[in-house]
Amino acid sequence: MPDTYQGLQEWVDKHLAGRLQLHPRAQHGLKRARFQEVGDSQNACALGDAGSFSPSSIAIAATDIYVAVGNLDLVTFDGGVTVVVPYNGLDIEQVTVGRAGELFLHVVDMPGHSEILQVVGSNLTLFVGDLVSTTCVDTDQTDGGATFVGVEGLTGDDAGDLFVADANLVGCSRIRKIDPSGYTTTLAGDGLTSFRDGPAGEAEFNDPQGLCVDSAGNVYVADLGNDVIRKIAPDGTTSTLAGNTNVGFNDGTGGVNGTATFSAPSGVAVDSEGVLYVADQNNNSIRMVLPDGTTTTLAGNGDAGFSWRTCSRAGF
Repeated sequence: MPDTYQGLQEWVDKHLAGRLQLHPRAQHGLKRARFQEVGDSQNACALGDAGSFSPSSIAIAATDIYVAVGNLDLVTFDGGVTVVVPYNGLDIEQVTVGRAGELFLHVVDMPGHSEILQVVGSNLTLFVGDLVSTTCVDTDQTDGGATFVGVEGLTGDDAGDLFVADANLVGCSRIRKIDPSGYTTTLAGDGLTSFRDGPAGEAEFNDPQGLCVDSAGNVYVADLGNDVIRKIAPDGTTSTLAGNTNVGFNDGTGGVNGTATFSAPSGVAVDSEGVLYVADQNNNSIRMVLPDGTTTTLAGNGDAGFSWRTCSRAGF
């Protein structure tokens, strides 16, 4: 990012012309630089206005971007910063958007309690969950009382279902499915923390994290502990799309016998063409995975840092 007002103005004119413009107050201090939509003199968003926070999850609905910021707030950016759910003792760890635009949150409200809440207007209602399970036995229920060992990832599909990466560090890893009524089942995973492809009840994961769902209902999992990207068909059949379980930073072919490698992949997103984008955490990069598993590096060079450069030189 340019470090002078003139440089920042030139950057905005080049990259955001017709969409955003610098607020006049930006010239008084770049650390408080404000942007506003072109033609809108009333609303402005300052870089740094929200203070320091540590975002843990992000979801997009229409033009709004919702960000869970740990034990502070849930905020939305739409030409400004708006507190949607103020901090009231809830530790908001995950956020996702349902098919009708409704918000679902995973919160930890007290030690031993893990819940998925739905935001209804200005109110929070319990959707599913309560006590944290201390064992890896199935706790599927129809009344919203299902328990989880640890919600590491949360996403939704167009049918109104939610998917949960249910895992902890004491030996339990599985993917759960919650239908619109709150009925919870295990989509894939026998609960053991290991690595195995196969039918729903035989598949094994190791600390699954980020999730996403494509238009055909396939669920993709950033299997962090196995350093691979998994694909789960609607019937729960699990396969390895990319990564061969070896830690590394190699582009290449997909599948468990392929040449592509990752290091602690933690987040995934899928576009309308079925192309996956992976946050490859320990490689400090964004990887792109085609439907056949072929993997390339979209941005990042493997080194930790922060820089605005060409994709191959960008730092994360």
